[in-house]
Amino acid sequence: MSGEIEFRPQEQRWVYVTDDKQVKGELDYQVMDEAHWHIHHTGVDDSLQGQGIARKLVDAADDYAVSHQIKLTSSCSYASHVLARKHA
Repeated sequence: MSGEIEFRPQEQRWVYVTDDKQVKGELDYQVMDEAHWHIHHTGVDDSLQGQGIARKLVDAADDYAVSHQIKLTSSCSYASHVLARKHA
């Protein structure tokens, strides 16, 4: 099953949407202030586990943050791990 990552700033999240328009993954964040966002959750539907979707969600958030000079922190263990490895 294929899909795409969508940024939904009004919901403070990125989502993975399948071709049939179902949301099967999400990364939720909180805007702490205009220069600091905090990731508090990532999740992927069990049917799509192991396909790199969570990584794509974190990468999308990180790419956006870097390009917009936003500090990105995380209390989500998965996102924290990915961000630490990317920025080591």
